[in-house]
Amino acid sequence: MITLSLLPVAVLLYYIYKCDYKPEPFSMIARGLFFGVCSVSVVMILVSVLRMLGITDYFEGGEPTFVSQFLKAFVLAAIPEEFSKLLMLHLLLRKNKYFDEHIDGIVYAACVGLGFAGYENLMYVCGSEDWIFVGVTRAISAVPCHFMTAIAMGYYYSLYRFNIDGKKSQWAQKMILVPILFHGVYDAILMTASVVGSILIVAMIVGIVLWMNKMRKFSKEKIAELKRMDEFDQKNEDQLA
Repeated sequence: MITLSLLPVAVLLYYIYKCDYKPEPFSMIARGLFFGVCSVSVVMILVSVLRMLGITDYFEGGEPTFVSQFLKAFVLAAIPEEFSKLLMLHLLLRKNKYFDEHIDGIVYAACVGLGFAGYENLMYVCGSEDWIFVGVTRAISAVPCHFMTAIAMGYYYSLYRFNIDGKKSQWAQKMILVPILFHGVYDAILMTASVVGSILIVAMIVGIVLWMNKMRKFSKEKIAELKRMDEFDQKNEDQLA
């Protein structure tokens, strides 16, 4: 169970680690993963507050509908989870002397996202009777989703940190809004699938595949873009030396 839960996390972590021109220290990678695990506690606190305020009554009470499931995907999943991960990423990077390349924002965000995904995966897999099916399906869906939303967050965090094009306000907004959009749409498709007719199930499956492919293309493009920035900076440094 543990191997099935954490193997996809390890594979994606290795992938993003190798994307870095100058790899980050293992201690900082481990710290990023730990911060990701800690973000789970922040999510629990936020959701508890929402329940205390009665905001979740519409989502958790009565017969689930398409609208309630759709809103639940954002209000109880995407928003608190991405906010918590961004908070942990900020705490991780605000005084991090190793954050000196554009790609580092993506690397550290991925560590936080994968730390969250690994903990969540353990809970789902170890708590399921059909744990092999759950582990395999989450390995090709939920874990990559957390990874790709983290890439989006890290990409805009880097643009914000290095003040690219002088658009700090725009990058600050996108570092939270784009991950929420990616995550929310993914969860909305899955959650609303439980209340639609069987005929629409196939459409939901196609929808989730297309959405994840869109996130994959976005992630690949943004990783390549930041790597080009770092390569350009490195060439300039070499010329000056």
